Amino acid sequence: MGEERVFWFCTYTPLELLQAAGLEPVRLFGLPERAEASDALLHPALCPYLRACLSQAMEEEGDHHAVFVNSCDGMRRFHDAWKDLFPGAFVFFMDLPRNEGETGKRMLAGEYRLLLSALRSFRGAEVTAQDVINACEARERLRQRYLSAAEGKSGAARLALAQHFQSRPRGAAAPTRGGRRRPRAPHREPPQPRGGGLHPRGSGGEGRLG
Repeated sequence: MGEERVFWFCTYTPLELLQAAGLEPVRLFGLPERAEASDALLHPALCPYLRACLSQAMEEEGDHHAVFVNSCDGMRRFHDAWKDLFPGAFVFFMDLPRNEGETGKRMLAGEYRLLLSALRSFRGAEVTAQDVINACEARERLRQRYLSAAEGKSGAARLALAQHFQSRPRGAAAPTRGGRRRPRAPHREPPQPRGGGLHPRGSGGEGRLG
């Protein structure tokens, strides 16, 4: 079972579960200068980060698997546009508790179980407790690597380093001086939305505000 990338956008995304399933979590930061390319799918008044991310996704080659978190209305609309634009991708929508306490903990645990179930179906393999433990340990090692590399850095240099670790977490090369990004893919016209595909979701449901 080879590794495939899965895009993520929100800090509440359980990256350990994605990695435990053999996926490579990759964060998109978007192409702000190309945000208008998403206007056919997302309202121009929507969050510019989400519009920039969709514009970047339109230019990315390869798989477009993604996990979304029900953190705001913009993220819900972003999820809707993504699953229409990339019908062959694994797209999961995870709900979040709105309150602390035992009820919220039980709800979040349930969402994690739903995500694991969807990942098992998508990957065609079991995700064991040991897989999750191993992934947690690997993520912690990565966090320590970032903290070590970030020591003494601030401002744009630290931001570039954080983006490097989140967008290409297993890449060995450090960001270039000044934090320049990798060369961008050639501009392509946005594909037209299509139906179908595998789009499991958590218990949030369409329009649920919690």
